[in-house]
Amino acid sequence: MNTIKIDVKKSIKRMILPTLSGMLVTFLFQLVDTYFIGRLGTGALTAVSFTYPLYLGLISLFIGLSSGIGAMVGQAFGEEDVHKTSELTFAGILLASISALIIVGIALVSRFSVYDLLGASRNLHPLIDAYMYIMILGMPLIMVALNMMAALRSTGRVVLPEILMAISGLINLVLDWVLILGFGPIKPMGVQGAAVATVISWFFVFSSMLILLIKERLIRTSTVKVIVGRAIEIAKIGIPASGIQLINPVAVALMTAVIASESSEAVAAFGIAMKIESLGLAVVTALSVILVPLMAKHFGAKEKDHMDQLVALSGKISVFWSLGLLAVLMVFGKGIAGIFTEDKTLIDLIYRYMIIVGFSYSLYSIGNITLSLLNAVGESLLGLKLILLKQGVLLVPLLLIGRYFGIMGIFISISLTHIIGGILIGNKFNKWLREHASKVADVNLINEYFAWMK
Repeated sequence: MNTIKIDVKKSIKRMILPTLSGMLVTFLFQLVDTYFIGRLGTGALTAVSFTYPLYLGLISLFIGLSSGIGAMVGQAFGEEDVHKTSELTFAGILLASISALIIVGIALVSRFSVYDLLGASRNLHPLIDAYMYIMILGMPLIMVALNMMAALRSTGRVVLPEILMAISGLINLVLDWVLILGFGPIKPMGVQGAAVATVISWFFVFSSMLILLIKERLIRTSTVKVIVGRAIEIAKIGIPASGIQLINPVAVALMTAVIASESSEAVAAFGIAMKIESLGLAVVTALSVILVPLMAKHFGAKEKDHMDQLVALSGKISVFWSLGLLAVLMVFGKGIAGIFTEDKTLIDLIYRYMIIVGFSYSLYSIGNITLSLLNAVGESLLGLKLILLKQGVLLVPLLLIGRYFGIMGIFISISLTHIIGGILIGNKFNKWLREHASKVADVNLINEYFAWMK
């Protein structure tokens, strides 16, 4: 098959650059949190690492819901239905707000049980909760803001929201330095200061996104019946997408619990490695975010050629970026790990994780963008089944086997899960492409990638 002509490259570049800039700053201020908390010692690093699965789980629920909002608003925008677009935006924000309050209430009540499930020792609970209690209280702000951003992206308003997100990251950076370590008359607050800094930055994001939506006249009220109907439309995609997103944090929680059985130092190393990994794969994550509105728009407009081109280009970007990241980590991995801790044992564990799991990044990335594409075309239930297959059928037994070979066995089991899961998800999506007469179905990927490099 001839190489597919990529004529959607400009659309991806136009959306991915601002999305990536805000995302990079977001990941960077998480790493800045880790850097300053690292100055407090390994105990503080370990405690905050135990909070990551719970934090990621709560946020992921609303990333999934934002996929539903992005897909529905994107389709309405592609159909040039202004009223439907603004009604869906309002319904999505209302749905996100109500859901956030309910879920955060449940999280507050059950948080100590979650710490136990993650394998955290009781003596770490006060330190963990000093950080997580404040974070949970502030989470409705970022949960609703994520859905506001999804609506803005889906209507082509990309640059300003990401600039505002970047500003919030800078606010967090400055406040981290002041509140964690103290400055002038402000006394050091430790891990509690990191949480307060993050929530203040979230408030900035929430308020600025709300103002932007009102200014752009993207919020339109209607009858209760219409708004409920729009919310149901969003929920049909958003709930399965949330299920997909939630499975990954559950998997991270399982990995954390298994790693905790090895040592507290291993948990700290895993937490740092996961954040470095998130930053390194930010391009792929940003791509998976913008693919939902882009694909939904072309799907709504029945533009099959553009859909094929999106599939082809997103796959190539993911593979080449992942291979480049692996090369960087192999050369500079220990130096990067050394930024966050001086503990040689931690540095060695972080480096080993990044290299072992790094070999799976290409297929891990392919799996993630494939799930985003399925969400965009209304196949969220299929995506849910695929991620359950990967994280349930594959990860659990592989982790149980890997733990008998120590921490390296656990890292290898994570890598194998990404590799096998990526292959299975890719094959299933290829079947969907064949059923929809796609030109990229069964394409020779090796020939395509080499041709793209010329």
